[in-house]
Amino acid sequence: MKRRIALATACPILLILLGAGNFPLLPQEEIPALQARFDQETNSREKTRLLVRLGNAQFLESRYAGHRGDYMTVGFLMEKYRDNVRIAFGMLRKNHPKAESDYGGYRTMELHLHKSLHELEETIFVAPPEYHPPLQLVRKDLEEIEDELLRLLFPRRPGEKAPAPPKTDPPPK
Repeated sequence: MKRRIALATACPILLILLGAGNFPLLPQEEIPALQARFDQETNSREKTRLLVRLGNAQFLESRYAGHRGDYMTVGFLMEKYRDNVRIAFGMLRKNHPKAESDYGGYRTMELHLHKSLHELEETIFVAPPEYHPPLQLVRKDLEEIEDELLRLLFPRRPGEKAPAPPKTDPPPK
């Protein structure tokens, strides 16, 4: 009886430790449906929410492909994810240019992108060396987008000095 209880409490903990708790379980067939919804969405905040769901599904599928040793699929999924991030970020900047005061979609995207960069780093670590360059390019692009997101969200950084006003010569007497 005690073993059953211990096993019942250990299984969920093991799943969380192994990473199954990071992304929701989505069937592979759901990625094309989410991609179609993402492509058709015209509201930038809703597009950002869909990016989170689609990105989670793409990372889950890339994990499965990595376990199968299919790193071509992993590369394709990561490139598609990067393209989706670019599209959603561009739309968000166009529709909501003041990220500091209208930060809803920006913050959602930044949190998801931060988590995704960690996932991508793990993928690069386990991928064979011949697949590193394209995955590192994707990582570099995503890091640049994340840096831009952070600059837009936090334009005034503590510790930075304001630029000095330009010196003007006094008028001649």
